[in-house]
Amino acid sequence: METERLYSRNVLTGGILVALAMVIFGSYGLLVRFIQTDTLLLVWSMQIVGLICFLIYLLKKKALALSNPRKMLPRILLMTILIVLADLSYFIALRETTVSTAVFVKFLMPVIVIIFTFRSSEISIKKLSILVTLGLTGLLFILSSHGISFSADIGILWALVTAFTLGFYLILFKKVSSVVPVPVILFYRYTIATAIILPFVLSTTGVESQISASWPWLIGFGFLYAVVGTLIHMQGLKLTKVQYTAILGYVEPFAATILSLIFLGETLTPLIIIGGLLIISASALSLKS
Repeated sequence: METERLYSRNVLTGGILVALAMVIFGSYGLLVRFIQTDTLLLVWSMQIVGLICFLIYLLKKKALALSNPRKMLPRILLMTILIVLADLSYFIALRETTVSTAVFVKFLMPVIVIIFTFRSSEISIKKLSILVTLGLTGLLFILSSHGISFSADIGILWALVTAFTLGFYLILFKKVSSVVPVPVILFYRYTIATAIILPFVLSTTGVESQISASWPWLIGFGFLYAVVGTLIHMQGLKLTKVQYTAILGYVEPFAATILSLIFLGETLTPLIIIGGLLIISASALSLKS
């Protein structure tokens, strides 16, 4: 009886932690808009802070070694390129279009994963057709809501890039994480990303003045998302059930939308609401599959 209570308490705690992590990730739009630096510098701040924090964490655990590096490093390198592109494109989308639009379009990612893993999944062609139809219809509703707006359309395009790159990243992540512990993956990912992005950051016009004016915000941004949000999410995943995790993942788009309405003064049109709900429905069905 006591064991069952402890298990239930752990599941509840895990669910709360996952939901909290989703709220943190849902606040991306606020800080991406607030911190007035180059978008690439924002991405780099996450990598360098994540690198330092996970290095300390793994050194304490004495778990820095990467098993089978010849095989794993090329995969982690590809994962790193994909996730850097995903973060960069998402931040650009958040600045070019509304937060709700960017986050809803990003949630086409599970549908994209299902499409590219169709042969290895048990989903039927009929169900796949329904998922794709729901997702594309939702996207068309969102595109229609902005009319002819170059900035909004570019933002939606970048959000689509996020959905695709994030989808491929998660396919690879699933394979690598079955062999390599997640903190080790994150450390090597942050290390490689820091090195890859650094030359581009240094070539950015006025980067020194941007860093000197915004360094506390950049450190806080990196720490909040690369460390706090990630560790809370990882701990929640350990404690709660997989099906609960999938459901709680949808806290993010709703949290992002509510926060943007309150703090950024954005508005929701009926077309965005309908489009967002269609995309979320397609995404939920994809995860169920």
